[in-house]
Amino acid sequence: CYRDVEKPYDCTGKNPTTFEETYLGWTSRYTKCKRRLFRQRSVRNKEIEACGVRFCSQDEQRTAFSKYGKPLCKSYNQKAYNQYDKWVFWDVRYASDMQKRCYRSGIEDSYPKINCNGWARHAKDWNEDHHMVLDVDEQSGHGPETISFKNVPPGTYQVVVNQWTTTSRKVRDRWGNKITVEDVGYANPRVNLYIGGNSIRFECLIPDSCLSQVRIWNVVNVEVKDIGPYENGKNGERKYQIRLIDSRDEIQPLRWVEMPTRRDNKKQEWTQQDTQNQQYWTMGTATEYPDGYLKQACVGQCEPADAEYKECMARTHSRRLAEDLRNLTRS
Repeated sequence: CYRDVEKPYDCTGKNPTTFEETYLGWTSRYTKCKRRLFRQRSVRNKEIEACGVRFCSQDEQRTAFSKYGKPLCKSYNQKAYNQYDKWVFWDVRYASDMQKRCYRSGIEDSYPKINCNGWARHAKDWNEDHHMVLDVDEQSGHGPETISFKNVPPGTYQVVVNQWTTTSRKVRDRWGNKITVEDVGYANPRVNLYIGGNSIRFECLIPDSCLSQVRIWNVVNVEVKDIGPYENGKNGERKYQIRLIDSRDEIQPLRWVEMPTRRDNKKQEWTQQDTQNQQYWTMGTATEYPDGYLKQACVGQCEPADAEYKECMARTHSRRLAEDLRNLTRS
């Protein structure tokens, strides 16, 4: 969903293209990324039709559900203000319509015309009853916080952990002085993934080999891929493959331009200047992380509870391919 948005709004690349403007001796640096256009009500009212994200009714820290088990997130006033970044987290708790795509024009003139009657690949007839939802924002305990994926269409889903509080520890620098560092790994967080009707479990941890001391952890990408129809399938039934990507070479990197945003403490829309001198929403990660900081994030190390499902790990396929290439070279 996010990749479908970043390209037309010119926000691709490791760092969005920037330019400098000088006026009366003052030089300002701007980005050509036009994510600021999502502040236009007309833009976000159209963009929500494809991969729309929403606020939810809450019972204290918990997401409210109807008596039929459906999350209460679909009313008109629950449209998230920012439809650009597509994250589901403690403030924006719900995403749906992930099978749809938008056609856009006029972005260069800052007055986009948007039509969201397109479809993601192999998803035109996808079950409309699908969503992602966060059940609870656990502020006073140790979790768990659960995000449920219901009937989600093919795509790559990023799982990231951010340490909101300033939990820290004392360490000594190279001169022997005590300094305070913030480190998401200090609390030994873990992410459990349960996949399929059999709830196949995978556990993700921060590997001991990662010595970064930052507040964010790039855990894993969950890739859902359409691999074609069943050989003898009826009614056009198709097969899907799920892979977990947890290697730094393959995982989607994190960038400041795509970090989530939030409402203010009164749950109202609030904007401020970002690092590129654009009016934008308040960051949903407690502070605005620059790209250099995000590059230091550890990448998760995930393992299946049952070794039978080792094949679901993308690095297993990469390792086997490398072995096949070596054998081919030897022969």
